[in-house]
Amino acid sequence: MACDKISYSQTSWFINTALKGRYELNLPEGDFARSDFYPTDATENIGIYWALPNIQAFHSIVPVSIMEFYPKVGVKRDVSSKPNEDYFALRALLSVKWLFIAENVQEQSPMPGFKLYNNQIGYNVYENENFIPFGFAYDYFITKEDVDNHSTDNRSNLMLRAVSLEDEAINRNNDILTHLPEEMNYYLGEDEYFADAADRRSMSSYEFKTDNRGFTCRIKLDKERLVFFSVPYDKGWSAKVNGKPALIEKANIGFMAVRVPAGDSEIRFDYIAPGLVVGLCGAGAGIAILAVYLFVFYKVTGKRRKKLNSAIAVDMPQEKEYKIIDSETDISQANIMPNKIPQQPTEVIPVDIDEEQKGGE
Repeated sequence: MACDKISYSQTSWFINTALKGRYELNLPEGDFARSDFYPTDATENIGIYWALPNIQAFHSIVPVSIMEFYPKVGVKRDVSSKPNEDYFALRALLSVKWLFIAENVQEQSPMPGFKLYNNQIGYNVYENENFIPFGFAYDYFITKEDVDNHSTDNRSNLMLRAVSLEDEAINRNNDILTHLPEEMNYYLGEDEYFADAADRRSMSSYEFKTDNRGFTCRIKLDKERLVFFSVPYDKGWSAKVNGKPALIEKANIGFMAVRVPAGDSEIRFDYIAPGLVVGLCGAGAGIAILAVYLFVFYKVTGKRRKKLNSAIAVDMPQEKEYKIIDSETDISQANIMPNKIPQQPTEVIPVDIDEEQKGGE
């Protein structure tokens, strides 16, 4: 369970809202989407308690690419993610659909484009009218220099208009993308935000599903395009488009994108932790070496044990035979009556076999 750093004054609220809320929350099925909470510093990790993908979390274990992205767009990222309400375009870029605001909070309209959906578990639930499903395409690209030329307040707006790519990725994809014209680098207000979100939504996926290995997306495009996913970039990811391996481009500072042909396509991403395969191979090789070693060890020691037993058997002195005789019976007579059962008290006398044979002669 996630541990929230906030000390809740009312235990009943923590039990009834944070813990039980996961089973009482009722959102429509369909789109896989992220959620958001406001105020950003009052309800950390509620989304984790409720099993909701969200952008507000006190969590120190994140991909390195997240640490690259957030500072680039002006959001502080140390041990938590808390983008404030000024970055409204960031919500569309990261596919945020739901906004939760406690009903006792006075400010109920912190960002443009959110419409009241209903009230649940003491929260007003708002739906983002500018929601863009996971997996959407672009017409334009921008360079890192283009991004740096804008203030941090406007960079997420700019990335909603054009995808940011590194130089090598630009060279690989400039046949399907156009460099954003200079005049389109400006005018990044609310109205432009609504228009850019609508453009991205018109080129978005119609199905997105996750599982314990990765995710699958289906999208229908009018022509070949670069499809962006706001999933943190990591070397452990591999992708296939319509069953064929696809190159993953690092896009918008810390996320991923792949080329997808025109028509209806299936995109599949799978994740394997870097080093896992090498580690398993190393472990398997170690087990094999140990098995060979144990086999040879027991073979060699087994042969040595047999030789040692043989040597001990040769060097051992002759055994002495013990016979039961009557105290009044002569030893020489006992030699010819080995099976006689005495009727009187007996005693056991050791007899050397060689001497006994000589006496018999």
